[in-house]
Amino acid sequence: MKKNKKAPINENRIGDWVYSKPKMDDKIYFSDLMQIALYHHAIGLKPFLSYASHDGRKLFTGDNCEDLKPENLKKWLKQLMVYEISWQKKLEAANGDLKELCWLSPPDYSDIKKNSFWFDGVPKEYIERYLKYYD
Repeated sequence: MKKNKKAPINENRIGDWVYSKPKMDDKIYFSDLMQIALYHHAIGLKPFLSYASHDGRKLFTGDNCEDLKPENLKKWLKQLMVYEISWQKKLEAANGDLKELCWLSPPDYSDIKKNSFWFDGVPKEYIERYLKYYD
């Protein structure tokens, strides 16, 4: 006979959804650095970034973070431009040929397998169609 055990109360539950409490990073994510560098370059405002979590918050500025100093913002912007120019070159090389573009940008099969956020919510038939370009 099975005993009915009450499940422990999950303090991270709000109604029907549950949230996690990841530890807040002490460093800025690289993709955020590139984005801030672009905004700073385009708008000229003083760069800052705020991270918040369940247990705290952190404000990064040029005063407390080397990564947000002007010389480093120039470096992050240049690195972002490398990514963007690379995509521009791929689009030019493919010359409108989708299959050629796919071969210039191979899939990350591990992201597909683990259904990372890039593929989360993408219908299975879309992923199958995409992968057929590599047959």
